[in-house]
Amino acid sequence: MQCKIKMIHFAWDKEKDSTLILKKLLEFKNITKLNMRSVAVYVLVNFDTNFEFNLQRIYTLRDYGFTPYVMIYEKEKAEQKYKHLARWVNSKVIFRTVNKFADYNPRLH
Repeated sequence: MQCKIKMIHFAWDKEKDSTLILKKLLEFKNITKLNMRSVAVYVLVNFDTNFEFNLQRIYTLRDYGFTPYVMIYEKEKAEQKYKHLARWVNSKVIFRTVNKFADYNPRLH
């Protein structure tokens, strides 16, 4: 039996789960041999993490070939930097052309 799957989603929300999450994501990648552009990992921000750790998760996922997708907790109350982060990561054209968040200029995109 076969299934057609367009996208598979995982989540990496908490810092304390980082070792296990990365281990399991890499196991999944090695076992399935899927194109990692079809594997998205939700990254919850503005909830129980600091901004530096959010960036670390995003860069790590990209380095391992996964597609990060930023989800903002309580978006209406979030600082503007979280909204800029989500725009940078979730717009794949921008994310693939601007390598570092520090180089992203939201006024240009």
